[in-house]
Amino acid sequence: MVKKLSMTHVSLNQSNKNAIFTLKETLGVLAHYFVGMQFAYPLLGMWVSLDILKTKTLDSRITIILLLIGFFGMLYLIRRPLRLLIKDFKLRWRYVSQQIVMGTIILIIVNLLMNWIIQFFWGSGAVAMNQKFVSVKLAHAPISAFISIVCVTPLVEEIVFRGVLFQKLGSESSHRIGIVISSLLFGLFHAMPSESVNVFWLFPIHVIQYTVMGFLLARYTAKTDTIFTSIGIHFLNNLIGYIGIILMIG
Repeated sequence: MVKKLSMTHVSLNQSNKNAIFTLKETLGVLAHYFVGMQFAYPLLGMWVSLDILKTKTLDSRITIILLLIGFFGMLYLIRRPLRLLIKDFKLRWRYVSQQIVMGTIILIIVNLLMNWIIQFFWGSGAVAMNQKFVSVKLAHAPISAFISIVCVTPLVEEIVFRGVLFQKLGSESSHRIGIVISSLLFGLFHAMPSESVNVFWLFPIHVIQYTVMGFLLARYTAKTDTIFTSIGIHFLNNLIGYIGIILMIG
């Protein structure tokens, strides 16, 4: 069994000959996410909604279609390493599943603690725009919000930040550089589209908040050497958050 595992196991470590993401796949993933899903697809959706469907806002049906295009587009781009990851997961599913449960519990506790600290010192209004956007979207379009927050985001963001960036930014001998840089980029990316940029003491707080989340996800990725762990933790964290907001909305 040990021999079989060593022959099949793939890695996110650059020094391992079985490192899974090639340069071509990395560039494709980054372009698809940062150019396509963040800019081109939303602009296309607004054009279709406003000019063709004549709606006043982005049509929720168009949103769902674009989310699915982004989701399946990402899967297509990593179809080769995805097959390797699935084979690897089948061999180690018990261990990876245990780490997903433990990581989720720790992440939820850390998130609750950080939210409490932020609100204690800066008040209940000191909420990152990303969180406000999630709450508003969930209240007005719960189905598309579920697809986006629970189904698409965990997989896509983990492929980008804990997958290709984590691997390419790390050194050949250590995961530490990849963990630090990918976590900081994750924090900056999630804090940037925020009204807190106009309140200088809130912006770094929100960067730290999301960087810590990215750090925990990256640590579990490094520990298990598979992005399936961080995808699972991210998925459960978002699912629990989604259910919590639904219950609060009533």
